[in-house]
Amino acid sequence: MTYTIDEIESFSKINVSQTTLALAKIIHSASEKGPAKGTAHRIFRHLLIGKIALKKERTLFHIAAQHVLAAGKFDAQSLSDFIYAFGIAGDVLKLEDEKTTYGVLDILAYEVVTRFEILAPPQVFNILWAFANVKSPNSAFFEELADRVIELDQIKTYTYSARDISNMVWAYATRKAKHPRLFTEIADHMVKLYNVRTFTPRELSNVVWAFATVGESNAKLFEKVGDHVVGHANLNELLPQALSDIVWAYATVGESHKELFEKVADHIAMMDNSNEFSPQALSNLVWAYATAGELHPLLFKKVAEHIIGLDNLDSFDPQHLSNIPWAYATAGVSHPMLFEKVGDHIGMLHKLEKYSLHALSNLVWAYATANETHPKLFKKLANRAIKKHQEFASQDIANFLWAYAAAGQNDRKGLFKTLAPSVEAIIEECSTEHLAKIAWAYSVVKVDSPNISNHILNYVEKQNEFTSEELRQLHQWHLWREELNSDIRLPPSLRDKCGNAFT
Repeated sequence: MTYTIDEIESFSKINVSQTTLALAKIIHSASEKGPAKGTAHRIFRHLLIGKIALKKERTLFHIAAQHVLAAGKFDAQSLSDFIYAFGIAGDVLKLEDEKTTYGVLDILAYEVVTRFEILAPPQVFNILWAFANVKSPNSAFFEELADRVIELDQIKTYTYSARDISNMVWAYATRKAKHPRLFTEIADHMVKLYNVRTFTPRELSNVVWAFATVGESNAKLFEKVGDHVVGHANLNELLPQALSDIVWAYATVGESHKELFEKVADHIAMMDNSNEFSPQALSNLVWAYATAGELHPLLFKKVAEHIIGLDNLDSFDPQHLSNIPWAYATAGVSHPMLFEKVGDHIGMLHKLEKYSLHALSNLVWAYATANETHPKLFKKLANRAIKKHQEFASQDIANFLWAYAAAGQNDRKGLFKTLAPSVEAIIEECSTEHLAKIAWAYSVVKVDSPNISNHILNYVEKQNEFTSEELRQLHQWHLWREELNSDIRLPPSLRDKCGNAFT
């Protein structure tokens, strides 16, 4: 190993790329936890990694220092392999001279863009994968590479296969690199195809997932993919993650396809078990059906029973766990045992630092909407909200207060008094929906805040924007103001609208 590193300066470019790639794979493998002492895995780990991760960087750093500035002499395959090696390593190495610090991948990105036409599609994907995998890739590279793809008309001229297209959009989505024109050209290309049978179900899943992840929607593309999956695809070819990704993508971009949702749900409901679904996949699955308004009781029942049967919920991260009760409440699916399990888990946590206020707001909103009580959970989340009350966004604080008022929890007045300054700080940012929720919540709990009440009156000019539900909530607030003999009340025009909505 030492000989290889010391002599690599004299290697040919092909040998350099192959050696670098081999070392990167060994280092990556040795970095993972492996068998006991004395095994080859542990020996390689000791030689290449040791007790400090810097050894990994030093090994590849030596190679990069010797050859990266001569990357222009690499042929296409060698350049692709060389870059792929640094992607496997997952690190952004930097070289320094007296004046400048160079990012290794920045230098190699220049070579890729300027010599792009010599690269075959698989080589392009390996390069994209590498840049998507590293911690701090060159964000401009993705834009420049997409520009070259369009400039050379490679999508329209069928340069890329179905697999190549799937891999390309996957890389852009993984990096969260947006390029609307590239995605538009890919969508138009796929829509014009007689059919999409050249794409495997997994590749189609990757495509719609990638479009949704970067916020690109194309109704004709999503319709074509959905029709194909419904009419032709064997869903047994799709892994659980792919099934979840497909419906998540349609729900995220707001593209409806009732038959697709029904087919996927029927397939999952008939599966022997749900053990192959990751916590994220389960969460995204029910979130997608709730968001899309596609109710499938058997699917929700299967997911709930699987979660209830788990020994614990430690494998769920806060966002995914909070989305599950939200999905059931939004879909109007009752499952008390599921809510109890989730509530018990969160209630027993020592700290809630990993839970955002948005996640906490979704949780209490879900329990209140589903009419599920869990005093320990509500008390714990209230304490967390009091500590972080200055960080609430308008939507989250409105939903949080509404939930505590609707759930009838004890000791609400202290929470509402503490949160009042935060409400005052953001109330002018509130939509009519959030304002009405806040007004209703304070009237139910009967905590008076003149400053909040005065801000509510500032929305009189928006009286034509209130929905019937919001007008009913304001009506209850107005009745409470009358009960207090307060001078802060709704003006006659808005008061009459509210009264009419209530009756």
